[in-house]
Amino acid sequence: MFFLGLLTSHHWIQVRETRDRTKTRRTRGGQTLGTPAERQSSRFCRRHSAHPCLSQHCKSNATAVCRAAVGGVKSQLLNLIGRQLCGVLKSQHFELAVKTPSTERANLRSRASEDMRRIVFDSSSDEDVEEEQLTPLHISWLPLSIVECSQYLGICALPGCRYRDVRRSLQRDVDELKNQGVQNVFVFCTRGELSKYRVPSLLEVYDQHGFTVHHAPFPDGDVPELEQCCQILTELQVCLERNRKTVVHCYGGLGRSALIAACLLLELSVTMTADKAIEILREHRGVGAIQTVKQYNFLHEFREKYTAYKESREAAPERSVSR
Repeated sequence: MFFLGLLTSHHWIQVRETRDRTKTRRTRGGQTLGTPAERQSSRFCRRHSAHPCLSQHCKSNATAVCRAAVGGVKSQLLNLIGRQLCGVLKSQHFELAVKTPSTERANLRSRASEDMRRIVFDSSSDEDVEEEQLTPLHISWLPLSIVECSQYLGICALPGCRYRDVRRSLQRDVDELKNQGVQNVFVFCTRGELSKYRVPSLLEVYDQHGFTVHHAPFPDGDVPELEQCCQILTELQVCLERNRKTVVHCYGGLGRSALIAACLLLELSVTMTADKAIEILREHRGVGAIQTVKQYNFLHEFREKYTAYKESREAAPERSVSR
């Protein structure tokens, strides 16, 4: 309606101008009065140019300015209408572009992906899953007697995980850890993974139940930095020396957790080989332990790099003292 109104106004102005131009000029006493627009301009000019304080030159200039002002108003009005018409056409074109089928399909896909992301990352809703349908938490206890240590190291999957076909109860899994006497827990999952697998508050739950938490995250399928790995092994040895029952876990308990456990075997025994450590871990956790080529290579190069790292750390204080 606004578009039609503007067109009607513009057409009316054109008709009015044509009528004014073609209308017969009126005369009074032999003097031509001109068209209505010219007569209005003349009256305006005479009223403002007849002031007694104005000189003849000023009067002529004032008359010219007044006539130009009347014509300028008409020109500005037409320009304004033209800009409004262009704006209406552009807005109509934009609305049509937005409503194209391809854009609608893209919007639907975007909304669907947002809904899926919200479903995956939302841990506030806890579905009602019957107890027999829950995935049990299985803890594999690796005997360290094979490396002359009297302790055991527990390896398990992520407690409370609800992802794809895995449905665990966090409360039930935490109770299982407590029933087995676990005191220290090493977590290798990142914060993003904990949210993805719908246990974003896992670390806080561990604290609330009295576990000592060691959070040392590194990406799934990847390996830690050598310095980080050495720090993890140092903390693990302290827990074992203090007879603290300790569990390590990542998401599945096969890749990162098995890698750290194998590195611990290599550190505690000089006769242990990388292939033997992998064999032991696969006996306890399944054939999927040590999952990627990167983890396999890291384990085979670990002893050499770990020895060089320890020597560099021991030599650093000596150099500082000699200076």
